[in-house]
Amino acid sequence: LRLGYPPHGGLAALWGDGPGSQRIQNRVSPPYLWAEDTFLKGLSAANSERTAFGLLLDRKGLHYDPGQPSDLETLLARHPLSDSRLLDRAKPGIDRLRALHLTKYFGVETDWQPPTNPVVLIIDQVKGAASLRLSDCDKATIERMLHDARLAHPNAQILVKTHPASELGHLNHLAIVTDLRVIRDPVAPWCLLDQADAVYTVSSNMGFEAILAGHRPHVYGQPFYAGWGLTEDRQ
Repeated sequence: LRLGYPPHGGLAALWGDGPGSQRIQNRVSPPYLWAEDTFLKGLSAANSERTAFGLLLDRKGLHYDPGQPSDLETLLARHPLSDSRLLDRAKPGIDRLRALHLTKYFGVETDWQPPTNPVVLIIDQVKGAASLRLSDCDKATIERMLHDARLAHPNAQILVKTHPASELGHLNHLAIVTDLRVIRDPVAPWCLLDQADAVYTVSSNMGFEAILAGHRPHVYGQPFYAGWGLTEDRQ
């Protein structure tokens, strides 16, 4: 990497789909090298930039942008993922993620006490997140998701998991009522997923973890893990 315009045949490196990335795209023609957070990023949300373990690099596009292909999407579509050796390697990896409570930010609590009644998990996301905008989703989408979950599970307690790195969620303002509980503490996602009877998400990476935990999540956006027969897709 170096500062300045890329040489002939070189790539312009872009981080995400924020204003800075968009300014570069207006000035520099493709090809690009897209960079984003890894799925296992670091030790804590509060200090994630200093403890980041790596970068997700993609030559085609962002993995959360459904409007263009990405290396990850191409890999899922074309790689012989039915290879038994690959699946044999993946299963203990999934088991290890769950056993060690590994997720995007590792600084999580694992002694959470679940409710005794049926639980429906709603995964909130940060306002203005690129993964929401690129899926044509907004606050109304998340509110519709909550409404649908309540209709489908009238006797369940609704748990709303806020984003671990920000208080700028869409449902943070909701007070605790009889069927709704907002979880702002850094509870390990696996603790919540293991106790949930149903999971609702727009495009959060936690929806992918829900699949690994054995769920068939209700998905209202267009994340990379939707559309493969493993989710209940609303788009």
